[in-house]
Amino acid sequence: MSFYANHSSRRETDDKVEAQRRHARRRAQERYGINLDNELLIAWVSAIQGQNPAVPVRPLGRESTRLTHFAITHGDIEVPVVYDKQRKQIVTVLPESGLLGPGKGLDHDE
Repeated sequence: MSFYANHSSRRETDDKVEAQRRHARRRAQERYGINLDNELLIAWVSAIQGQNPAVPVRPLGRESTRLTHFAITHGDIEVPVVYDKQRKQIVTVLPESGLLGPGKGLDHDE
């Protein structure tokens, strides 16, 4: 594999990560009125990874080997999110029915 082929793959991965961040931010604002800025996004990801005990988080279930659903406590509400283990990113913020876990409510964006 040439350097350029590998470099292209990295750029595509970076683009995908940024797309996931934008999507999660948009859904957090639409569904909960939360401004999911970089600081908050990092805090949530750290909590999911077990590195930020200040943010309460509980697992809701696994959607696949790569995607897991979590409930993150933000103020006085629980916010259901989908976390991508491979990219170490929050993929989306689900509607309230997502608190039921994968396959039990509306767990995908329409």
